Amino acid sequence: MWRELRRLKGGGPEGVVAELSAAADQGDWQAFVKGMGGPLAPRKDHPLKLARAWSDQPGVYGEPLGWQIEGVEYANLLIPTRFVQWRIERRPLGTPPLGRIPDADFENSAMPEPCPLGLVSITVRSHYKSTMR
Repeated sequence: MWRELRRLKGGGPEGVVAELSAAADQGDWQAFVKGMGGPLAPRKDHPLKLARAWSDQPGVYGEPLGWQIEGVEYANLLIPTRFVQWRIERRPLGTPPLGRIPDADFENSAMPEPCPLGLVSITVRSHYKSTMR
């Protein structure tokens, strides 16, 4: 729920949804937990629930994808949080591999000189010597 509310970026309807979304956006875990009914509240009593839908679309191994999160549900109101659907596809045969970064010459670039540790190495060495005695 926390991550889905963060996707709203402080938006959503007024009231409980806006308060919980703002708490999640600001990283205020205490306000978020209190807004959800407290740490001991059963899930059925939470004001917000995940909105999920079953997908029979086959996955990578041919099994159904199953439950997919669509957004947040508040009092039978669906607030979508997932606007982009990603999928992995095989590159067509004959397509050239991804090109190099333009104007990048990694083979002929000079490696930077290693910087001396200076004071850090002296401190470590002196501590090391004092423990060895």
